[in-house]
Amino acid sequence: MLLAKFIASDLIDALTSKTDEGIVHSVFDHACNIQLDRNRLVILISPKLPNYPSAIKLDIAEDQKLCSIGFKAGMKSVINKDEIKIPEACLSIKLTGAKVWDSSPLFIRSKISEEMLNENIEKIRDLTLKFGETEGVASILDENKVDNNYKNFIVNSVKRLAKGISDFDFKEITEASKRLIGLGPGLTPAADDFLLGILA
Repeated sequence: MLLAKFIASDLIDALTSKTDEGIVHSVFDHACNIQLDRNRLVILISPKLPNYPSAIKLDIAEDQKLCSIGFKAGMKSVINKDEIKIPEACLSIKLTGAKVWDSSPLFIRSKISEEMLNENIEKIRDLTLKFGETEGVASILDENKVDNNYKNFIVNSVKRLAKGISDFDFKEITEASKRLIGLGPGLTPAADDFLLGILA
């Protein structure tokens, strides 16, 4: 039996006495994603990684790879507040006794002046237009390009996201983010990179 060391606080509501079924979605050296029926991910991580939202840190050796424990994509799992079982691999992870890590976002006001911030944003815009690809999210930076539905959709979604962030409105941030996820070219879509940067 494996032991959980830390559990992200946002998982507490998901891990109830009711048993949920899931499936191992993907396995990496230091992370294993379990997808629950209701389209929620529970991420198992090794001590080598920092604590993440929706993650359970396992009490294993830091250099131990999760694939060596027996996790494989496609395996069924059974999850409740006390444990995670993966019968096919004869694995059980005890959750009781794990410390709860507060995964709620921290909003910290910048100490940089608004004038300096605007100057820096203008520099980033100029560099992106000069050296970057203007497909995806970057297309909104070029005011000379003809408007189209795709560009307008991105502009409206980014404005909505910015308003949600300035109002500290988690629901609005979530809804606006959902509209941007997956937009743009690349193995990691451009909008995903943008979202990670802005939400960090």
